[in-house]
Amino acid sequence: MVGAGIAGLRCAELLATSGLEVLVLEKKKAIGGTFGENMEAFPEYHYASLDIPIPSVPVKQVTIVCDEGKEKRNLQMEFQSPVFRLVKRGNSSDSIDSHLYRRVKKTPARIIFGAKFESARMNQPEVIEVRTSEGESFQSKVLISADGVFSTVRKFLGIANLQRTEGVGYIAKVKGAKVKRSETIGVFNYQKWPGSYCYILGYSDEDFATVGMTVRPPYANASLEHYFQVLVEYLPEILGNASIIESTRGFVTLGTRDRPLSVNLEKSRADNVLFIGEAGGFQDPTLAFGLAPALISAELAANVVVKAISSNNLTLLDEYAVRARRDLVRYESRRVSFRYILETLNERELASFLGYIAMRPDKVERVMRTGEYVKNFLPMVVFSASRNPSMLTFPFRYARISHSLRNRRTANS
Repeated sequence: MVGAGIAGLRCAELLATSGLEVLVLEKKKAIGGTFGENMEAFPEYHYASLDIPIPSVPVKQVTIVCDEGKEKRNLQMEFQSPVFRLVKRGNSSDSIDSHLYRRVKKTPARIIFGAKFESARMNQPEVIEVRTSEGESFQSKVLISADGVFSTVRKFLGIANLQRTEGVGYIAKVKGAKVKRSETIGVFNYQKWPGSYCYILGYSDEDFATVGMTVRPPYANASLEHYFQVLVEYLPEILGNASIIESTRGFVTLGTRDRPLSVNLEKSRADNVLFIGEAGGFQDPTLAFGLAPALISAELAANVVVKAISSNNLTLLDEYAVRARRDLVRYESRRVSFRYILETLNERELASFLGYIAMRPDKVERVMRTGEYVKNFLPMVVFSASRNPSMLTFPFRYARISHSLRNRRTANS
């Protein structure tokens, strides 16, 4: 296993619990992921699909901030059941990363920190030799790449560019923000952040908050720092006295539909290299929810590997790509379509839509239980914006964006 993020840790635990010998190589000196310490959200439909208990805080109230004309609106939504689950990322003891790491430590799996993957080759039939940049060498029947967006395994195999950048993320841990514990705030303003969104998540047990934004590259015309400062100025009542403790940035990517999810190394008879988590391009593109796709892909890979090795039939590894496309990839296109529908709206149409859904928390709750955005929200988009004459151009705008999306997929392929 290359990478000790949440996908790598979960997969290692399942493999080791099944009796297989597991070695995890992690280039960093400790666990914690790419974005440092921050709060992230599971939508309820993702959380309910997991086969593992994850320490989290249920969210039954959400605030949406948007503009209607020159007036800023705070839309409050309260729900009967949780719509999100907040979890902490990073290497603190109460993070999801530490939770998964403790589970792995209870198994025979080994983790070597400070070990950077360098190469892999077939040493003998059905045996892979993996080398690190420190000169160490290991042998294995299967190599699982769980090393994130900029996967060194994918790069070594020459398939590093089969993911497209859907957004550039900026996340900051701040103190002094005027938010309650576990408060969840979404901020939408296409004039200030074209085609993008921002969010503020209060820590559940500390006086900090995560402030994040995902900027869409096709519309961006300024730096991330500029957009962050605009957010501070837009919400002085919340962020006016806040100071940044730490910050980081990264890319929100989504793999092409036909991307390789497994490959056979040096024409071996089975796909003995599998890609999970962000290394596999897995993402829920609606609002860049990546936690559950990472964990689900890890579970799929572990199940297939255990079956293949226990039956001494490595050709069964080919099932991983089939199952991952069925259980994960097919939902990506459906949800990215809703993302592009929202991007066809202008500022007034967006504010009208958000105002309308704020009056229908039951609809929002249904979406967060099922993940069916287009089916439940598209009629509301059309209805809420139907009084605006510009809505007559909606089909043409959507067709233009869809055409652009298809061209990008073709170019990436």
